[in-house]
Amino acid sequence: MEHINNIPEELKELKNWLVWRLEDIGRDKPAKVPYSVYGGRGRTNDPATWGGFSEAAALCEREGYNGVGFVFTGTPYVGIDIDSCIDPATGEISQEAADIIETAQSYTEVSQSGRGFHIILRGKLPEGKRRQGPFEMYGDGSPRYFALTGNVWGRYPAITEGQAAIDTIHVKYINAPEKAAQKPAEGAGGGQPVHLEDGELLARAFSARNGG
Repeated sequence: MEHINNIPEELKELKNWLVWRLEDIGRDKPAKVPYSVYGGRGRTNDPATWGGFSEAAALCEREGYNGVGFVFTGTPYVGIDIDSCIDPATGEISQEAADIIETAQSYTEVSQSGRGFHIILRGKLPEGKRRQGPFEMYGDGSPRYFALTGNVWGRYPAITEGQAAIDTIHVKYINAPEKAAQKPAEGAGGGQPVHLEDGELLARAFSARNGG
């Protein structure tokens, strides 16, 4: 919570905020369970459970929630989530994460786990998949929220217009086509086919190191 004031002001002006708490719901790790600023469970598809940023921040301080969450529904923003891309021992980031950050050049923060990133841009969410491996992308029309930290990374503390970047990142990392299995080349090692009589072929096989 110490960095939440660094969250961009344009997001704070919207009433798209929830609070969340880490809870054990039977998964491998605790889940970020959303709650409404007005009491009870928060729902990303129910604006009646959302409130203002100041309400959410005050509730966290007063009731001990773990943090605030921003719902993308009904907003002009797209959020990119990259998981497990920061080495906790060295602080180094993956090449893919570095590429996405430099392509986006928009608000970037370290996620709650300390091992991933959130990036937020203004733009439209592309059609297609929302997740592939450690990469996710959400926006208006995908009822999700980000547990924002305000822990700004690098030199991108502000949200920028970024439709071209959004489209590029989506195609390259999230909606990339499945890689087709490569057809083996003819012959051993992809060389020319081997033409030998059966006897000669067996003789070579028996005399090989693994002939047994």
